[in-house]
Amino acid sequence: MTTLSNYRPYYEVLARVDRVRSRLRSLAMLEGLFMFVTILGGTLLLATLAQGYLRFGTAGRLTLLMVGVGVLVGAFWRCIVVPMRYEPNDKEVARFLETRLPELGNSLINTILLAEEADRWSGVLVERAIHEAASGSRGVDLSAAIDERRTKRWGLAAAGTVTLLAVFVVLAFGRFSSAGLQILMPFSHVASVGSVRFLSITPGNAAWVKGEPLAIEAVIDAPQGKPYDGAIELAGLAGSETENLALQRSPEEPARFTYRLPQVLEPFAYRLRVGGTESRQFKITLKEPPLIEQIDVLYRYPEYTGLEPQRVENNGGEIRCLIGTTVEMTVHVSAPVEAGTVMFGSGPAQKCLADTTGRALACRFTVLKDDTYEIHVGGQTPQGAAVVYPIKALEDEPPVIQFTAPGRDVAAGLGDTVKTALKAADRYGLGEVRLLAQTDGQAEPQVLRSWKAFVDPKEVVLDHGLHMAAARFRLGQTVTYWAEAYDRRTYQGGDSPREPNRATTAKFKILLEDPQKAAEQKLEQLSRLFDRLREILKNQEDARTAALAASRYGQAD
Repeated sequence: MTTLSNYRPYYEVLARVDRVRSRLRSLAMLEGLFMFVTILGGTLLLATLAQGYLRFGTAGRLTLLMVGVGVLVGAFWRCIVVPMRYEPNDKEVARFLETRLPELGNSLINTILLAEEADRWSGVLVERAIHEAASGSRGVDLSAAIDERRTKRWGLAAAGTVTLLAVFVVLAFGRFSSAGLQILMPFSHVASVGSVRFLSITPGNAAWVKGEPLAIEAVIDAPQGKPYDGAIELAGLAGSETENLALQRSPEEPARFTYRLPQVLEPFAYRLRVGGTESRQFKITLKEPPLIEQIDVLYRYPEYTGLEPQRVENNGGEIRCLIGTTVEMTVHVSAPVEAGTVMFGSGPAQKCLADTTGRALACRFTVLKDDTYEIHVGGQTPQGAAVVYPIKALEDEPPVIQFTAPGRDVAAGLGDTVKTALKAADRYGLGEVRLLAQTDGQAEPQVLRSWKAFVDPKEVVLDHGLHMAAARFRLGQTVTYWAEAYDRRTYQGGDSPREPNRATTAKFKILLEDPQKAAEQKLEQLSRLFDRLREILKNQEDARTAALAASRYGQAD
């Protein structure tokens, strides 16, 4: 019976149709991407321009946000999702090509239909019909049916939209960013942006020690060095609702503005304005100067150690523990505070949260290396003086392992079993013990046995017989064996070790020899030794006889 595998023209047509389908899908997705970029850029450009220059209120900003989100969601579905789901079948692609290229006639669709109904007709007739139908499409460039002009037009539109948006962002970045934030947060107060931009405002929001002086400082980017006047708006200071005062511009640095308070006696809020740009509102609250009374720590050791948590009260601030230990620190202070900060010598900072009384600060960190730390609470600034406490990260020592038998090089014959005994120990528990061996000429050692379950993982005694099977070894070979012990250490993060500790025993050798030949060799060696001894004795006896004869001859003279 003739099958589809005999219809080579059909597969030629099918391959050409598949190439056209792939091209159509690629163009559809590319066109959709260009359309989405155009709509996205246009929506963003129009919305920020409208908000940046018209400054709508909450209702207007909410309307812009909802319209923009609706447009972008619809555009994403139409331009991205729909093209990705577009998957025309062979018949649809064939009809498309025959519509665009009249010279094809019905050759493509006929070829596909004949192949689908091949089992209903004579194989020879179907093969001839498919051949004739497929021959009508040969010589026709199917790619000519694909029109790329629309995709190119959308590409140009996307490029133009992105260019216009980029020009607006570059020329008026502050206006663009503030307008965008105002649209995204319609119910929040977003400061207006004018001709300048605040680079920094210190101290920002802060809890200040009552009675201490305070300097509020702002640094701006001054385009072309143009001088600007600045003002500060204070609220809640000395009983007044709102007070606007001038900022002092530095003569040496025109971009730096300062306002100084000799004492902070009441909490207040402030906002800065320079060159039409308004900062957000900051708050200064008051705190009594706190003192550190006591430091308690709870050590939570790495899970692999199996150790219970250890609490140390009033430890004096020194942290000394195993790498990977989580330290839960409680700092007791003399006055209520809202929060504190642990400043590490290596750079990062850890925030401390206060309990309900405000007189105990809690923080949590993991010790991965030697370090130092300082504790700043209440109104103390990070630049203020503080006690420096040490952090000592202790290394996990490797296991100890040794052979207790035989513990030396030995000789054995084929079929013999060499009994070995091991003793291993680790402070926090063994993870695995391996017995390895390597024969002369063997590239890699072989693990003869591995122990992972122990009654007492901190100290074990193990034994194993090394069987010198005749099927695996031959006379004259040397088998080197040793053992390795691994602890249960796991990766604790950062630059801490990633692998368990490993300890290795000394390497010992087993010489494989024929016991009978070995015995014969030893007997031969003993025989040669016996002959040598007899020769020596004979020589000594001859020497004594000669000496005695010489002595008698002398006496006769």
